[in-house]
Amino acid sequence: MTAATDTLIIAAAAGGGGLFPTLLMLVAFVAIFYFLILRPQQQQVKRHREMVANLRRGDEVVTGGGLIGKVTRLTDEEATVELADGVRVKVIRSTITQVRTRTEPANDSDDDEPEDKPARKPAAKPAARSTSRAAAKPAAARKPRARKAPAKSGGDKPSE
Repeated sequence: MTAATDTLIIAAAAGGGGLFPTLLMLVAFVAIFYFLILRPQQQQVKRHREMVANLRRGDEVVTGGGLIGKVTRLTDEEATVELADGVRVKVIRSTITQVRTRTEPANDSDDDEPEDKPARKPAAKPAARSTSRAAAKPAAARKPRARKAPAKSGGDKPSE
């Protein structure tokens, strides 16, 4: 016998576990692949389909190109998104990637709660602190800069 056949015989004898462990490893890899990759992707696609199906006029949306606007009109396949006053674009509904704010459904019942609530004043922002040395000194302590003398015209020739 040759060295190559000896190596093949030894390798076959050493492996001798049968088909069951190999099949078990294959099933384990398929299960891991399904739960880590396929299932989350399927759930994400399902959530996106539901989001697109539940779009309403007035929703603020983000398109796949990163444009942000409000939905003004919906058809089966398209949505008209207003980006600014008078600037409207038609987009395919499936290219809408995110709904930023949802409009509330119309409230037909008469509630005792007042609709107009007093608006809160936004909190005042603290003044920005400067880290430069000049800003740290009071105005009286700063020295005025010396001005340069104006350049003489006429070059290097002595005047006659």
